[in-house]
Amino acid sequence: MLLVIDSLQRTAKHAVSTPVNWKNGADVIITGSVTYEMTKVTYPEGWKSPKPYLRSVPQLR
Repeated sequence: MLLVIDSLQRTAKHAVSTPVNWKNGADVIITGSVTYEMTKVTYPEGWKSPKPYLRSVPQLR
C-alpha cells in the first residue's frame, strides 16, 4: 500500500510514472505530457531513451 501512495506522490510532484514492477529506488518513466524541451530543462543530468516514446530517469527524492 505504501508503494502505491509513494508512486502517486511522485507522479503528482515530478511528472513521472512508475512501472508495474517498480521498487523504491528503481528508475521511473517520464510521462508523455512532458515535452522533449521540458525534459532537457527538468532533467539536465540526462535520461535513458530506449524508444523515442519511452524515457526514464533515476528516481527523484
